[in-house]
Amino acid sequence: MTKQYFQDTVSEPMLANQAAITAITITTLYPTAQFTAIPAWDLRPGKIYIVKAGGTLTTGISGTLTITPRWGAALTVMGASQAQTTTVSLTTQPWYLEYYVVCRTVGAAGANSTVIGTGHFHCAGTVATAGGGWTQTFGGTSTAADNSLSTNAIDISVTFSIAPSMVVEYVFMQTPN
Repeated sequence: MTKQYFQDTVSEPMLANQAAITAITITTLYPTAQFTAIPAWDLRPGKIYIVKAGGTLTTGISGTLTITPRWGAALTVMGASQAQTTTVSLTTQPWYLEYYVVCRTVGAAGANSTVIGTGHFHCAGTVATAGGGWTQTFGGTSTAADNSLSTNAIDISVTFSIAPSMVVEYVFMQTPN
């Protein structure tokens, strides 16, 4: 008999906005233990996790944004984006991102499993101008994972070169299989 998997929302969506991100250092978008935790022994080859998030972004001047997905309690980097130039003078413009993580292999306890992920970030640009928005991709680096840990999670962090006001209005994680 073939296996039958069911899509599941692993975490309930955020019900209140997070405090605005205004730092110019690497900053996690959301509490990973609450919204993107991976239970111990949940990995299996082919297992997919999808993180979706969105909110608003305000910028005063042009700068850059780097998006860094990370895995597990050690926050192992899974392929940071290039530093993308942000749009000048955004005022509460919408943004959203999706990040897909696939388990490639599973091994014994310890860092003997592997995961890889890729994602994209979209933000509106300056209103009434051509080409003012941007799309940014990130990820693409395979990393070791310890399937026995209950502290595994998918973290997505941002680093701005200018002080923004980035608000996360929702985040949740799904597993389609």
